[in-house]
Amino acid sequence: MLNNFARAVMFCSSYAPLALIFLVLYAGRDSVVAIVAAAVLLLGVSGLLWFLHTAKTDVEPATRTVVDYRRRGDEVMGYVAAYLIPFVGFTLRDVRQDVALVIFFLVLAYLYVSTDMLHINPTLRCLGYHVYEVTFENGRTQHLITKAEIARNDVVKVARMDHDLWIESV
Repeated sequence: MLNNFARAVMFCSSYAPLALIFLVLYAGRDSVVAIVAAAVLLLGVSGLLWFLHTAKTDVEPATRTVVDYRRRGDEVMGYVAAYLIPFVGFTLRDVRQDVALVIFFLVLAYLYVSTDMLHINPTLRCLGYHVYEVTFENGRTQHLITKAEIARNDVVKVARMDHDLWIESV
């Protein structure tokens, strides 16, 4: 099951591309911003990789049949446009801007962790994963993280990550 720490790691991983941009922009100019960006990048990517590996290998897999599906990863572009692009030109030269940015990310982190935004994650996409909203044979609609393309009536081996989040198992 995803606890709040795991959800926070997923949030950091969703902002890993932005952290990389901040690292490139501030390396050599502002060491505090560069260090924070590097920490978010490292925690996000390594945490996500560890989390995915653990979920795929340490959880008892189950076999499910896909009755219906809808690709959910397509929402990433809206995420990128709404949250990442405005901050590429954001300068951290004023304490008020720093505080505003921290508040903004804390609000986003809260929303990401407390709502159903875990499937919106550009880093998952960069690592080759697809996120689907699937209906299994039991009639429940859930999210599935997989590297494979899926279709109706596919039988998949999955491991449960959370009450409505599954990952294709090894």
